[in-house]
Amino acid sequence: MSTIKFGIRSVRLKSYSLRELGLENEVNAKMRVEYRQNYFHLHFLPLFPTTKVLRLRKEDQQLYEIPEHIRTVIASQIKEKPKTPWYTFLGPIILLVGLTFYFGNLGIKNYQTKAYYKEKFNQTRDHSLQLLDSLDTHVYFKIRDTKRSFRTDGLYAKVENIYKDSIQLVKLHTDLKYDEDRLSYQVQKYYETYAANLPAEWVSIDTLKKAILREYGSSSKNKGIHIFETTMIIEEAASIYKEPYLVTDGKGVDYIKKQMSLRLKNYGCEAIISKIHLKKGMLKWDQEFPIDFSKYSSNTYSKLTIYATYENKEEEYEFIIDLRDDENMLHQYEVKGTLENGFKLKRIRSGSKRK
Repeated sequence: MSTIKFGIRSVRLKSYSLRELGLENEVNAKMRVEYRQNYFHLHFLPLFPTTKVLRLRKEDQQLYEIPEHIRTVIASQIKEKPKTPWYTFLGPIILLVGLTFYFGNLGIKNYQTKAYYKEKFNQTRDHSLQLLDSLDTHVYFKIRDTKRSFRTDGLYAKVENIYKDSIQLVKLHTDLKYDEDRLSYQVQKYYETYAANLPAEWVSIDTLKKAILREYGSSSKNKGIHIFETTMIIEEAASIYKEPYLVTDGKGVDYIKKQMSLRLKNYGCEAIISKIHLKKGMLKWDQEFPIDFSKYSSNTYSKLTIYATYENKEEEYEFIIDLRDDENMLHQYEVKGTLENGFKLKRIRSGSKRK
């Protein structure tokens, strides 16, 4: 077992003959007095200097203490005291260089991160402004509250009517998740089902433009602008998925039962998992197929969890998920991963009539 080595060591600053110090005689003519610098070390790496000392080096090349009354005489003979070498301050130097590098690197990363999000913000802002100049009744909005931007709540809205410089917006629902990239098929279905009873409000396009934040990191100056009773920012227009759009929502592992679970969300049109083809690894599916996503649906997505029994928790797995939509079109997703690191999905087939 290794131990931490530390303590006091010394380095020679200057060596004097006894003749130089006026102490020469026939017995000790070959002895020398050394002016040495003590320093604290950690694993023999100098960290900081401590004291300067005088030592006597005899003919056996060993260092010996000098009696105090003789040290006083020797010290009086040394007019120019040797300076402490810079390398005995190696500890503070390393610390200073390390801190400079760390905070410099941190500053660069912060600058790059801010620049990235600022550019993304500007793109979203410009997209929103362009969108407001070319609206039609097929446009759906993803909207969130600028006063509570740290929260995930918000709403979807659809352009219902356009008259001159004003539009009528219909509120669809309020359980928007901020990390959703696009509107789903279920949002369109929600509108078609409940359109007659959904709240709507007329608002000018100019009012909407003023509600959009213009500078990254700023807050809305238009405190009086309200759409659906809250200050909003148009974040992006969103397309409607006309086919299944599958994403992973995490995985679980029961090491006692040797069972894995994979949670899936479908943001697209309604679909069923008709079959799963195992390409790599040993898995036994605990469910019978087909499985219908629509049994576990919300306003924005449908979800389900598939379960399988595994043999070896260290194995890599690869399998293909077959999805069938309402028109019996085949959509396939490739799934790869491990129980430890999770799984990644990749769409490999879209809208095929293949049986």
